[in-house]
Amino acid sequence: MPVTPYKERVECALPSRMMFTIAIQNVFCFNDEVEGKKDLESLRSLLKFAALQPLEGLPNRLRLVVAKQIDRVHASVMDEYDQQRADKVATTIYYFLKEITDSGYLELWEGSPIAEAAALYLPMIEHVFEIEALDGSAQKQARRVLSKLQSKGYYV
Repeated sequence: MPVTPYKERVECALPSRMMFTIAIQNVFCFNDEVEGKKDLESLRSLLKFAALQPLEGLPNRLRLVVAKQIDRVHASVMDEYDQQRADKVATTIYYFLKEITDSGYLELWEGSPIAEAAALYLPMIEHVFEIEALDGSAQKQARRVLSKLQSKGYYV
């Protein structure tokens, strides 16, 4: 899969796309159902906006091409995790995002849709951090996700 001239747009959209895919699957449990569902709806809305934001300013036809590239890259990396625990996959995505932001490759601007979404997302997966084996496995998978993307020319 060749890297397009719009790789930066793909890289910006991909973390949101990954989190959105998990967020729409109704896999999160909440202590307070009312507040949790409200946060989940906010999360979904923010992630949808953040995933589409990198396509802004492109002509319609090119927007479609880049959107399909985002979907292809996402599927090529994440399809292997379809049958795994959703909370572990969600945590894997968190660690992936953490790696690319900690390294300075991608920055989450305060108040941006992805930064606000990340703040809502974190409490929904915190229980995984307490399960050492699951947390360690999610960290390992996050490194594999990043490595796979880097082998395709992204985040390098």
